[in-house]
Amino acid sequence: MKPTLLTGIFAFALYSAPLHASVVIEEDFSGFSKGTDVAPDMGSPVITDGIVPAELTKTPGWSGSGVFQAGGSAYISAGEGSLATPAINLSGNGGNYKIMFRAKADVASTPLLIMDTQNGSGYGFATLTDEWAEYTMTMNGGTHASVIVFSGMYGGYCIDDIVIDDGGVGIPVLLPASDFTRGSFTANWEETVGADSYALNVFTLRYDPVTTIFKRDYLLEGYIVEGTSHTVADIDFGTPYYYTVCGCQGGNVTFEQEQPMRVIPEAVSAPVAYAATDVNADSFTGSWSESDLATVYAMHVVKVHTARQATYDIVNTDFSYIHTEGTVDKPQKELSGRIDGDWEVVMPAFAKGLLGLNNQDFSLFDDAMLVSPVYDLSVGGGHVSISFDAMGRRNLTGGFVAMGRYTDSGGIEYVERKEFDVTENMKSFHFDFYGGSARSFILMSSEMLGMLFIDNLRVSVDMNPGESLLVPVRTYDTAQTSCTASSLGLGHDDIAGYYVTGIYRDNAGQFPEVVSEMSNSVVVAGLAGIDATSDDDSNVSVTVSGMDIRIANPYGGCVVICSADGRRIVSDCSGDATLTCRVPSAGIYVVTVDGRAFKVIAD
Repeated sequence: MKPTLLTGIFAFALYSAPLHASVVIEEDFSGFSKGTDVAPDMGSPVITDGIVPAELTKTPGWSGSGVFQAGGSAYISAGEGSLATPAINLSGNGGNYKIMFRAKADVASTPLLIMDTQNGSGYGFATLTDEWAEYTMTMNGGTHASVIVFSGMYGGYCIDDIVIDDGGVGIPVLLPASDFTRGSFTANWEETVGADSYALNVFTLRYDPVTTIFKRDYLLEGYIVEGTSHTVADIDFGTPYYYTVCGCQGGNVTFEQEQPMRVIPEAVSAPVAYAATDVNADSFTGSWSESDLATVYAMHVVKVHTARQATYDIVNTDFSYIHTEGTVDKPQKELSGRIDGDWEVVMPAFAKGLLGLNNQDFSLFDDAMLVSPVYDLSVGGGHVSISFDAMGRRNLTGGFVAMGRYTDSGGIEYVERKEFDVTENMKSFHFDFYGGSARSFILMSSEMLGMLFIDNLRVSVDMNPGESLLVPVRTYDTAQTSCTASSLGLGHDDIAGYYVTGIYRDNAGQFPEVVSEMSNSVVVAGLAGIDATSDDDSNVSVTVSGMDIRIANPYGGCVVICSADGRRIVSDCSGDATLTCRVPSAGIYVVTVDGRAFKVIAD
């Protein structure tokens, strides 16, 4: 009968050394002479103290329980029966080895579990027939003292002619996919010991609501490849694909990897943003070029505010734009969301005209929170004023609001945190924060179970006349290459701009997004070069040449340059009459010279 082909266990250490197989242990059970394979000697257990008598085996040290002689073979009884080898060295050949044996089960289709007690993931199954047949199992992760156990957990069986050698086939190590296009990609893996070919599986995962598990739909199954890569064609662009690879040697085929490789593009090219069209008092249409691998686009609308008054509202909303059938008692729950101003919401619960934070399930999901984008809150001395109305539901009685900052190393530091108590009735709160910096953010959340509802959120900053602040307005997601922005909330001397990112977002939401670099920045109101918003002073000037900004500063005032993402690029109070600064990238910059604000475009 043709041997059953089995698969190996997940690789721990793989090497590309030549294959030199050697038998580590073999046993023909010729000492098990009592009984027959039809009628084992069930009256006299071979093992009474955990160890098989040394005279019964070729190599001493076999152990187990529920083992009986069966006419030159061993019978393993159903249930707690098991037979274990002595400790053997299976670390050669990168820990890859083969187990060969003959077996016959009491009942056809009985699973035989074989495992290495020294390697938690070293196990495999053979499906036995009720007639004698030969079996070969490829295993991985062998150690210097492996103990191989043949279990009777799923049924009784006779076993004979066990041979274990270190000539196994290693499971290939998967490498990321490459050459991703809208119609194909290349699957890659490392060469593995002992393999003369590879079996490639490419599939999607489909959720089955009946079994509540994901099932595979194969594009390629067991496709034989002689090399270590293969170009997979005819893919459905935007569909999430996975692949695994098995090592093959003659008739032996390893297990596949425990974790399949996700097929995700390495990068998405940045679109090119074009000049805005259909510009009206409070709206415009942005457009851009198609990105190579983008499935959707994000148009990021920003504005630069130049202060004329002592305070400025970066957010002032009553959430009246939230249109939902949800109510306070039965809100519309989501996993994530975004409100105007590009504030991100984790675990939102929307009610008409109210924003809720759903903290009922933080043991299963993330803590509910409302987080602002990054602002330069160092303006006006770093003072931030926050006011809002709040109430609790589902036994929530408190929350907190905090101001933090991102450090140069990418970490987070909290500057101040204010706690507040809530009831089931709306209550007004006001807090002042100090110590705002160039990369600050505001966070609102609760450490209690329940729901926190917020209304009439207002966040204000102090600003000195002439200071400028970049404020996100809104991000629009679209599958098209154009989008209309409206309700910009521009004040006097404010300018609007936008940039675009291309995003690869799979159509099942199974993979993390791949986001392109920012496109070029576009100033909406037809601005180009320099647009001075200060009182006319021909002695103070700002000019741009490529990426260089040149400043004439005859009065020796402070010079500040801010980028489109709110970062302060230059802060110079040296009093130098002239200053030349090279900015890191093309885009919109706000230059403040001795209290006079200039908006420029570097390209």
